[in-house]
Amino acid sequence: MTILFSDLVGSTPISEELDPEVLRDLLSAYRQICAEAVERMGGTVTKLIGDGLDAHFGYPVDYEDSARRAVRAGLEIAAAVPRLKADFPGLSQPLAARIGINTGLVVVGDLGAGDLREKQGVIGDTPNVAARLQALAAPGQVVVGQPTFRLVEHDFIFESMGLRELKGVSAPMVCHVALADAPDRRSGAHGPRTRLVGRDGELTILRQNWRRATSGEGQTVLLTGEAGIGKSRIVETLLDELRADPNFAELRLYASSVHTATAFRPFIMEFVRRAGFSDGEPAADRLEKLEALVERLGLDPEVYMAPLASTLSVDLAGRYARAADPSVVNYRFQAACAALIDATAGDRTLALLIEDLHWADPSTLEFIDQWVTETARRRCLMILTFRPNFDCSWRDENHLSTLNLNRLSRVESQELIALVAPKPLPEEVAATIVQRTDGVPLFIEELTKMVLESGLMEEEDAAFRLSRPLPPLAIPDSLQNSLMARLDRLSNVKEVAQIAAAIGRRFRQGLLSAATHAPEAELQAALNRLIEAELLHRYGFPPDVEYEFRHALVQDAAYSSMLKSTRQRVHSRIAAAMAAEPKARTLEPEIIARHYLNGGAPVEAVPFSFAAGRRALDASAHREAIQHFTNALDHLEEMSDGPDRRRLELDIRMAFGVPLQTVRGYAHTSVRENYDRVEALATEIGATSELMPLYYGMSRYHMLSANYREARIGGEKLLAAAEAAEDAIFLAAGRRILASILFYTGRLDEARELMFEVLDSGLLEDDYSTARQVDVVDFRVAANAYTAWVEFSQGRPNEARAYAAQSIEVAESLTHRFSVAFATCFASWTHEFCGDRERARALAAQGLAMSREHGFQFWIGWTEVILAATGGERKPGLSAAGYAREGLADWKEVGSRLGLSYLLSLTVKLLAIEGEKDEAEQVLDQAEAFIAESGEQFWAPEILRLRGVLRRRSQPKAAETLLRRAMAEADAMGARLLALRATLSLAEIPGRGEEARLLLKERLLGFSAEQDCADLRAAREMAARPKNLSA
Repeated sequence: MTILFSDLVGSTPISEELDPEVLRDLLSAYRQICAEAVERMGGTVTKLIGDGLDAHFGYPVDYEDSARRAVRAGLEIAAAVPRLKADFPGLSQPLAARIGINTGLVVVGDLGAGDLREKQGVIGDTPNVAARLQALAAPGQVVVGQPTFRLVEHDFIFESMGLRELKGVSAPMVCHVALADAPDRRSGAHGPRTRLVGRDGELTILRQNWRRATSGEGQTVLLTGEAGIGKSRIVETLLDELRADPNFAELRLYASSVHTATAFRPFIMEFVRRAGFSDGEPAADRLEKLEALVERLGLDPEVYMAPLASTLSVDLAGRYARAADPSVVNYRFQAACAALIDATAGDRTLALLIEDLHWADPSTLEFIDQWVTETARRRCLMILTFRPNFDCSWRDENHLSTLNLNRLSRVESQELIALVAPKPLPEEVAATIVQRTDGVPLFIEELTKMVLESGLMEEEDAAFRLSRPLPPLAIPDSLQNSLMARLDRLSNVKEVAQIAAAIGRRFRQGLLSAATHAPEAELQAALNRLIEAELLHRYGFPPDVEYEFRHALVQDAAYSSMLKSTRQRVHSRIAAAMAAEPKARTLEPEIIARHYLNGGAPVEAVPFSFAAGRRALDASAHREAIQHFTNALDHLEEMSDGPDRRRLELDIRMAFGVPLQTVRGYAHTSVRENYDRVEALATEIGATSELMPLYYGMSRYHMLSANYREARIGGEKLLAAAEAAEDAIFLAAGRRILASILFYTGRLDEARELMFEVLDSGLLEDDYSTARQVDVVDFRVAANAYTAWVEFSQGRPNEARAYAAQSIEVAESLTHRFSVAFATCFASWTHEFCGDRERARALAAQGLAMSREHGFQFWIGWTEVILAATGGERKPGLSAAGYAREGLADWKEVGSRLGLSYLLSLTVKLLAIEGEKDEAEQVLDQAEAFIAESGEQFWAPEILRLRGVLRRRSQPKAAETLLRRAMAEADAMGARLLALRATLSLAEIPGRGEEARLLLKERLLGFSAEQDCADLRAAREMAARPKNLSA
């Protein structure tokens, strides 16, 4: 609303000068001038107190140009008041008015009660600021606030008053004095009618891309532009041209602003459409339709029915085995999406359109990321549309091009007006539309329609003409006001549009009916009127009718027109209606939660946010799961404390641990904080029997933090609890975590024995699937990976490589992304241990790419250090040692110190190669301090060996002592290959070659001839040297 305050200057001295009766006539004449100016401009005088006047523009009748009308009225009042003096010759002083105008949100309603009741009172900052602006004005001035100025700055001539302090207003405001109307700008150019205006160049580019696609060179076009710029229009124009081609196929998908955290939402809606599901149909019918769709897509029902049914919430009725693992559901659903695309194409060239990516969920974006590459190998033109603020990572592909849609020129805007209007508009009207719309096609279309509906013009044979002079402020200067003016002209159906807008851009008639409580016939009539007004589109047939706002901005305008209190009531009704639908509770819990939150009912939202998190977790959509669980925990604070709240929080936090570890890293502080709270809650409510997941999570957290003592305590607690409960899954979990701890603390034999027990645990496939809800990695993958490290240390490098390969094979068979990353990154260490630089480098690069793609922060620093050590690509300007240090920083950033002694040793080697021996010694100091503090022993002999190597020239005696200590510690652990390394280094000390050669021969007797790695090859070569060469 825009509010105008006017005050007659000098009313006190005037009252002293004039007879009371004459003063009454003067005030009456002043009020008459003000009232006529306000009413002429469509405003309403709402309050008259003495010489003051308060007028409102935008309520109860809304105009698209309310701010402009208010300024025009203010200028008329300021000009007319001085002329009153001629009617009062006895008055010695001049007459003038001070006027202040401000625009903003207000609440309008009756205030008070009884005789003190004020009808249509206005509450908010806007009237207070307008009053302060009026006090700031000099006699005869019209002062407007910055919000008003932004709406009308091109319509009037202004003089800035600069930044001013306003009494009672917290922040200063830039104020402006309105002086006069701005000069009129006109253009008489009318272009030819065209379906699409100003996009010939862009259409030519799209046609070229289509021709390349038809020849087998798949193309991807990134079509970007601001809201309302015409992205959908240009796509539709291209499709209209192509649909006549028998070799053309089309698939069009849409992201949704209210489903940004629903994994694969655009594809889900297409599967639902293709299957032909309808609300309320029997479960058996839905299952039959899904089976038919799977058959049409050429998919194996035994493989794909379960993941599709899981994602689409179809009851399998026991006819198919459920998917063994959430990541399998995720992987196979993506494969089904690919099959959907291929089936749509057949042997034709496909136009694949995915619109509004700025609203797409992370899982959909991940699929698109893969499909961008896939497109190059297919006869496919993929067009992706999004707004400029969308962060796109696909701009470097050879088959990819970007098309930015710019605003239309003045001439092109005139052409579009001519296309929308059935006959030419008056030159003045068309010119004003062009001036206000700034080349945005949607703005032009909507404003032109508003003018056509306004009653300002009459239709003649060849053109429209103005039926009366065009009021100065008759043309809107913002789309918001234009759309609201159109809605206000449909006042009896406006509430339906508002409630629909609260549901979302696309909505089901059944849900709207439940939310409005309107009779069906009345609701249908309202929807028909909105369609006739071109505000809505209708899709489908009863009873599955859906509607969609013609543009997101139309929805925004309807939604923003509701008071906050009204919005809350509407959202509450929508939430309750959806919560009563089993389908919505299952498929859209996050949407129900959002409506409850917007309805001011955060407590009611909690179980639905929790359900949404579980649903995301089942689909391996870990980032979405974190978002939903975080929302649930945040709003749980609104619930009254008690056993029920604590029980619910415990359940949420139990589930929260896995996605936190997957995305942020095992040792991230948020993981520890979450498990600390789980322990406290379980103790408070007496649920200690459920603490096995906690023991496992905390043991792993401490292990990753290199707090091995606490980690072992937690592992032993878990093992004892699992044995007491005879729980095979947590028994395997306890052995897996204790074996890892034993390895890092140098107890290799015990670690190996426990790892074999994990591998031989006899768990069923369903057990392993359940276990992955506790651990972020499959137990078999972890056991094989750790066994590889033990095998290397104990002198069996061939077996080490085999176990590493087995770990990767198991992970890939599960299609569990985090397990694949785990196995790949662990294998990079194994091959670096063995001296297989190229293989280690390739695995590290693969692991780094996976980690960045899927947000696995834990592995990024790990793989960067391995890449630095094995000669992999690094950032420009960074040395290998610098890259290793950067990787170490990334590793520590996720809270991890696990295996730090090994990563530091690789950095030492790189610093020594680069001649930075002093810095290398400092890093060794860090490693030794870490080993002493943490008890991490598995790599301690190598740290001693490296210090000896650095000193073998400058301090040979000290070096020898260090190397013999390294040999002794390795022998004590049974780490035969580390002992062999130290012996090799001893041979390089002057005077110790022959002794070392004999030691090497003795040590080599413990290795079978088929064992092979870089250390064994070097030792065998050294041992085979003649005596005089080894001295």
